[in-house]
Amino acid sequence: MLQADHQVMTQLILRGYFDQIRIFRDSQGYRDNMERLEDKKEGQWPPKPDFKLIKTVGTGSFGRAHLALHTRTNTYVVLKVLRKLDVIKLKQVEHTLDEKRILEALCNSCPFLVHLYGSFMDCEYLYLVLEYIQGGELFTYLQNADKLDNKSAKFYAAEVVLAFEYLHSANVVYRDLKPENLLIDSRGHIRVTDFGFTKHLEEDETHTLSGTPDYLAPEVIQAKGYGKAVDWWALGILIYEMIASHPPFFDDDPFHLYEKIVACHLSRRYGNLRDGALDIKMHPWFQGINWDAMWELRMDAPYIPDVEGDGDTSHFDEYEEDSELGLPHKDSPSKTAHAKETSRKCVL
Repeated sequence: MLQADHQVMTQLILRGYFDQIRIFRDSQGYRDNMERLEDKKEGQWPPKPDFKLIKTVGTGSFGRAHLALHTRTNTYVVLKVLRKLDVIKLKQVEHTLDEKRILEALCNSCPFLVHLYGSFMDCEYLYLVLEYIQGGELFTYLQNADKLDNKSAKFYAAEVVLAFEYLHSANVVYRDLKPENLLIDSRGHIRVTDFGFTKHLEEDETHTLSGTPDYLAPEVIQAKGYGKAVDWWALGILIYEMIASHPPFFDDDPFHLYEKIVACHLSRRYGNLRDGALDIKMHPWFQGINWDAMWELRMDAPYIPDVEGDGDTSHFDEYEEDSELGLPHKDSPSKTAHAKETSRKCVL
């Protein structure tokens, strides 16, 4: 193809793309969803100029998580930035609103959940201002350690149990447990993050296919309706992966993976019984755990990350930076970790 022809073709493709965007933005559905996202009670707190971006510490389908410095308080935070257009196109409005509501209502009262400082928006983006957890993902730690002994796995699992017990007491199901969504703080304790799939159960069950394939419970795959028990199933997968260095069900073909998962019997599962979290805590594997001391963070962690200051990013992976946000950048205060070799995608 001649260069002139190539330029014409490129222009036609771009024109068609932007025509699609214009039609999409002019649709009633887009306007309705934009009004839902632009809550009239939502303020411009904190003002966007108060932040200086340092580096990207996580990415998703329609957003990025940036380490940032809040200049007025000299506090390092995570800015989770969601592009409104992508949220609407990917039909994630309800998930996004649920995430914000649950973060505001619950996460600042539990020691094992990442805390929310506030939220704000501009004409193009939504911003969640979150606590920065310096120790990186449990996923990265597992990659480096290969596998964990029983004692270490039990410590991390017990903290997740308490996080889920807290969420479930508010009738909230998490639905996206995996090592990538568990951060390790500077004292070695687990902090659950990424509440994009979290849902408040208006009834006892929901039917949405949400989560990561390796961690999906049988009833999610079979679309039978499910409740809080799916979180306990995912906890079992996590425990297995921590000890064995791989999940119990795996296959390159997702349909073969699902066939293996649905062969399990629901009636034989802990967490699927009447007492939920109590059944889990009373399991013999957790014998010796002082649950009160665990909640009060009085149990010694098996691993303390080497953290060089509040803004250390050495335990996070490298990501290509996004320069479209219009926020000032600040040089990173420390070295960064190598890029993640593998990752698991969620299903919607």
